[in-house]
Amino acid sequence: MVYRPQYAYPTPPGYRDEQFHYGFDQSNTPALNIGNLAAAALSQNIPLPLQQDAAFIWRAVTISGINLTDPKVSVRFRDPYGNYLSDDFVLIDLYMRGPGLAVVGDYCIALEPAVECPAGAIIWLDIKNTTAGNVNLNLVKLMLFGVKRYPIGRVA
Repeated sequence: MVYRPQYAYPTPPGYRDEQFHYGFDQSNTPALNIGNLAAAALSQNIPLPLQQDAAFIWRAVTISGINLTDPKVSVRFRDPYGNYLSDDFVLIDLYMRGPGLAVVGDYCIALEPAVECPAGAIIWLDIKNTTAGNVNLNLVKLMLFGVKRYPIGRVA
């Protein structure tokens, strides 16, 4: 998947930006490798750790099911400062397709404004099962898109 920002974002003087994305699924996030989440249950405070080499400017997110499955869960993000990015849980279907759209594959949802995350920060994820049955969290995958911001003169 290719992420293209909605706007031209200027890089502050003294820095350089490099496009970067983080991927999280059952292979690198233990809380997504727990198997089934019971009906109406919550899995809260799932850490999504960022690398420590540079600040990350988070500009978009995709959430979907592995192999285009639909795990029927809702999610809520918290930035590294403890601020929720939505008032309530948002259905994963809206992250997969957007409202009223039928799209095959992942769909980038832009974050406006971007979230500036310090190097080594943690973004927090809560997942809620919105069905009357179990859902398999092993099927959930997400990607955070943005840029890493390095001071000029520093080698990545």
